[in-house]
Amino acid sequence: MKATIEAKDLVRALDNALLFCPKKDPWDHALYTFHRDRVTIITSDSYATHRETCPAGVDPPPDYPESGKASRAGLEAILRRAKASPGEVTLTYISGVSLTYRDHLEGEDLEAPDLYQDADIGDSWDDINLSAFQELLDDRKEDHRETHRFMVDTNYLGKLRQLRAKPGIAADVWVFGDAPIFARKGPWSETVIQPIDRERHATKNGDGVLWGEK
Repeated sequence: MKATIEAKDLVRALDNALLFCPKKDPWDHALYTFHRDRVTIITSDSYATHRETCPAGVDPPPDYPESGKASRAGLEAILRRAKASPGEVTLTYISGVSLTYRDHLEGEDLEAPDLYQDADIGDSWDDINLSAFQELLDDRKEDHRETHRFMVDTNYLGKLRQLRAKPGIAADVWVFGDAPIFARKGPWSETVIQPIDRERHATKNGDGVLWGEK
């Protein structure tokens, strides 16, 4: 299955996804999915989860989405090449084998081994994670309950600032009580962030850390 993508779109998607991809096991990877008209990339550190959507022409169009898993190092190598590649590039996915990047520059194609774990019976850990991440992102995007104040690790707010998007685009943020925070920046970048428990935060850090305390 081959996806044809504008290099600039792939650079944006990988740059943004890698912001939420740690360098250490067990979260040093991305789960990617080929749809009929796009490729999505999901990364997480178990506290924040991010999804990038990359418009693509997929041939042949899959009847059902097909997913794979690549290491952070493999995606970083693809990103470096894509940054130097004008025009269109391709990603070819062979389930259980690899994700292969190809462009018009001289040099060999880049292959990121497919690390996705399938299970003979039931669901694998990758199946469970992918389903949970997708459900979490979709649920938070559609949830419009009354909002409340929240606490969040400001490092993640800084990552929202770093996301590649059209100049001047702000992040749209939904907050739903103690449910994960949903943020969207532009049409392609979606993130959920787990809020911090206020009482546990106060217990750990001492008096005066909660807004409104005297």
